[in-house]
Amino acid sequence: MKKGSLDIKQLFIYLMALTTILTTAGCLLQQYFTFPENEPSEDKQYSVDPAGENHPLPFEEMFLPPDPEVADILPHPDTQPDQAVPETDGRPRIAVIIDDMGFQKELGKKLLDLPLNLTFSFLPMAPYTKEQELLAYELGHDVLLHLPMEPHDSSWNPGPSALYLTTSRIAMTQTINDYLELVPHAIGANNHMGSRFTENRRAMRNVLHALQQKGMFFIDSFTSAKTVGMAEAAAMGIPTARRNVFLDNEHTQKNVCHQLELLITIAKRDGSGIGIGHPNEATLAALTRCGKKFLDEVELVSAHELIGKKLNNSASIAL
Repeated sequence: MKKGSLDIKQLFIYLMALTTILTTAGCLLQQYFTFPENEPSEDKQYSVDPAGENHPLPFEEMFLPPDPEVADILPHPDTQPDQAVPETDGRPRIAVIIDDMGFQKELGKKLLDLPLNLTFSFLPMAPYTKEQELLAYELGHDVLLHLPMEPHDSSWNPGPSALYLTTSRIAMTQTINDYLELVPHAIGANNHMGSRFTENRRAMRNVLHALQQKGMFFIDSFTSAKTVGMAEAAAMGIPTARRNVFLDNEHTQKNVCHQLELLITIAKRDGSGIGIGHPNEATLAALTRCGKKFLDEVELVSAHELIGKKLNNSASIAL
């Protein structure tokens, strides 16, 4: 009688353990194969902010200051992996990336027409991306894919079909492939927003693997001081670097010129530097009026040149 009771008790324990295992496995499979329920709907447009994060208000109505924890921090060299700097003529090298391209028709065209070796990063679903990314390619500029990613503040909208931590690996790969059909001349990518997403190693490895399959490089926009984007890319052997300075946190020509000076100071110290700006009147005016003066001190190169990425024939830039 005691033996029978013991057998029933053991069977009950085994059944409970099996139920727990199956429940856990089911949750993991659901996370792997499904999109997040709170992903923004396809009819919502991006709302772009110069600090790399977004606010739900329309594009023209809201620009927020940068996150104070990452605003032009000059970290100790040991805090980030070394950036690959090719041989130069002796002058420091800088790359200037114009993010959030594809929203501003006239400003975007004026920036593309500047006689400067700028790099342009396009939001895949912006209204003027198709025509402007083709023009950038034909003019010989580096074209990047501006990847929308999850921010810490869930009230901020990274844009349609953005990548979230709960997005499955398969869905991430498909989304990136869809984006590249909209930005077909992209040879590299950088993150749009993504202060939460870029802190997660698993998520970043999934994204970087998809980019690696396309032979693309990755620029970490550095929207979080805890980002692992550049470190993970370097570990995977992907050409990589990270943003040093946001040029237009304040929309005045004076401030943008000051930020350009800061970028040049960093480049003189480290040998290279990357600045990120956005399509606005202040950035256009600064690059037009004070850009040439500052650029006498450094060499302005494309993003792929700065990180030493060799382009194959299929991805070569038109001359």
